Amino acid sequence: MIMRKRQMSIVAALAVISTSMIPFSTAPTARAISKWEMESGYTEYRHSVSGDYGLTYYIYPDHAALVEVDWDWSGVILPETVEGVPLTTIADGAFYGESTLYISIPSTVTDLGTSLGELERPFTLVIDPANESYVNVDDVIYTSDMTELVRCCPGYKQEEMNIPDTVKKIDEQAFYKCENIKTINIPASVEEVGLWSFGDCSSLEAINVDFNNERFSSIDGVLFNENQSMLYQYPPNKSNTSYTIPNSVDWMMRQAFQNCDNLESVKLPKYFREISYRCFAECDKLNNIVIPEWVEEIDSSAFQNCSSLTDITFSENTKKYGSEVFDGTPWYDNQPEGAIYTGAVLYKIKGNLPPNTEFVVKEGTKGIAEYAFCTEGLNSYGFYTSGDSNLVKVVLPDGIEYIGQCAFHNCINLTEINFPESLYQISNSVFAGCEKLNNVALPESLAIIDSTLFSGCSSIEEITVPEYAERIEWGAFEGCESLKKITILSLECEIEDAPETICNICDYDANFNTTASFTGTIYGYDNSTAQKYAEKYGYKFESLGKSYIKGDCNDDGTVNIADAVMLQKFLLGNGSLAEWKNADLCEDERIDVFDMVLMRQLIVYRMEPWHIYLDRAPA
Repeated sequence: MIMRKRQMSIVAALAVISTSMIPFSTAPTARAISKWEMESGYTEYRHSVSGDYGLTYYIYPDHAALVEVDWDWSGVILPETVEGVPLTTIADGAFYGESTLYISIPSTVTDLGTSLGELERPFTLVIDPANESYVNVDDVIYTSDMTELVRCCPGYKQEEMNIPDTVKKIDEQAFYKCENIKTINIPASVEEVGLWSFGDCSSLEAINVDFNNERFSSIDGVLFNENQSMLYQYPPNKSNTSYTIPNSVDWMMRQAFQNCDNLESVKLPKYFREISYRCFAECDKLNNIVIPEWVEEIDSSAFQNCSSLTDITFSENTKKYGSEVFDGTPWYDNQPEGAIYTGAVLYKIKGNLPPNTEFVVKEGTKGIAEYAFCTEGLNSYGFYTSGDSNLVKVVLPDGIEYIGQCAFHNCINLTEINFPESLYQISNSVFAGCEKLNNVALPESLAIIDSTLFSGCSSIEEITVPEYAERIEWGAFEGCESLKKITILSLECEIEDAPETICNICDYDANFNTTASFTGTIYGYDNSTAQKYAEKYGYKFESLGKSYIKGDCNDDGTVNIADAVMLQKFLLGNGSLAEWKNADLCEDERIDVFDMVLMRQLIVYRMEPWHIYLDRAPA
């Protein structure tokens, strides 16, 4: 049924930070973002009153931003000014991992971003009455015009939350850890709901949407977009033990079912394409799942720590698995050590490989999951980032299409791997730190050389980027110490504009800024992006001469419909070619109807890259 209903105590602060007052000046125009994404031009300043505890700010000429709170005490009173400029911004993630119980926001703050969403424990937030940007109404923080619900404090006592009909946006994690709320009523005015807005609301039984809302709807308390093609949130404390997701749904938001502990089974839609990040994580009673035939991708931790999950039916058409998808489930715990396959994907190497392993991936495998060969050592986020040191060689089968990020990260003794032409995606950092890897021959089907793909591969001496490569991302060949020659056959390949994209010497200056250089030679065609990149950073460049671009019949540097028209007119005797070598797609030194057939295929390829075809689900 579609719902139609419309509907402080203060802990003493232990730390009071005071600075001199100055008049408020220009505020930043952008929404707060994480400290790693803040604009340059700042000076870092740390205020500490006791050892390691303190507040870290970025100081700009006209304002300051709080970027990190390292303060597990009972309270933080933020100043109006820091080092002589007004505090205007609190970066996203500033309170990450902290348990501050009391926060005082000064009048100067104009941008809280989603910083309060990280706080899990009940806290008291006091906003200076002179603040013109934010207001606290009964432990719910809004923008001063009441159009944006920023954060409902986890200690909110009411069981029913009626969002005011002035609100247009509900921020990310706005109700995170609000464990007393059972019902949330969303008015017609709401136009936007942020990621995991209702995350870990352990008592939440229903999210009801006003019938007149044009962006969202609810069916039996489950939150969807207006036409039920996207499922936003299943209430964690909904009493049903089973649930059938409507067939209209083709996308679910991240963590949509996380911590839904009453669910024992869920039926996914037949034509569902992707299971999102942590979608069913921590569902303690979920005991079986059938992956629909059309599912192409299962994101990281999708079923992690489902402590009753024993029965899984896989799809042979799923090519992409994130990391730790089934970790912490009885199904995974019962798998023997060695290679674990989930349908057509090599999911993980469980345990360590024997010494000097030459690993042959079995025939029919379409993908290798993220971190698959990382068996040694967990980082602070729980990922296996150190590759198996016993792996020396990998043989990939024909037909493999995808390798997930960090799959062979830091496999320090890996020397050899083949790349079949079916392989269209090798994700970021797959071979980062594989210091003995050499003789790499990239497949023609590879459109993107992903970020840090070969970072730290110190034994690679030369490599060729294929003709149809569209992009080389940041750090793809960073720190390849032995790299003497890189040939870029793609005339228009977009190369990330940074010296670290291709470098064999990487260091840091006195201010910890990266310095990079390349002592080898970049080979490419005249007037190519490779030449422009080399010239910009002072790298040595050798020309391969004029580029003959297959299909570029009018010789304008691009391949499109105009080239097909020119070739067709030529074959009909109604025109000429600007460059006949470009029209000789068959490379048999004559122009005929067979070149036209290849031209049409090439035009389709340019309009829809290979991975679109390779990713298609079965009919």
